[in-house]
Amino acid sequence: MEKEFLNRVFEFGGTLGNLQAEKGNYNGVYIFVRPDDFGKVIFGESKLKFWRGYEVSLTTEELQNKWVENANVLYIGKCSSKTKSLQKLVRKHIEFWNGKEVSAYGGKAIGQIQNWKDLQVWYLECADPQQAKTDLLKDFFEKYGKLPFANL
Repeated sequence: MEKEFLNRVFEFGGTLGNLQAEKGNYNGVYIFVRPDDFGKVIFGESKLKFWRGYEVSLTTEELQNKWVENANVLYIGKCSSKTKSLQKLVRKHIEFWNGKEVSAYGGKAIGQIQNWKDLQVWYLECADPQQAKTDLLKDFFEKYGKLPFANL
């Protein structure tokens, strides 16, 4: 299944609670999306309190201030590693949100959404993931006036 976000066509990778194993086995850009039927977003505590000396949890007020009304794209990330794929990097995020001390600090606010496992992940294969991410963040900012909810 494919869908357009920010004028680019992404491949569906599953929900964060049920990734499709055959998807995202390449470099590129990934996005975490709140589906239309997600329901009310409720914030909670992070399972991991500190990572490499940084406090992981944001306050409810900080999370509410970061929230972008009417935006389903909650985070834009990239993978340009020779040893990882988009899917492997997304799995690291999931481990981080479940309280493991792994290198996946970006997008930390996603783990404070109570039903984060019901969020969707979408993949975009591309030759220059850094430039693609930069362009997507710019397009998002132009549309909403701020960065996606979980981007720092």
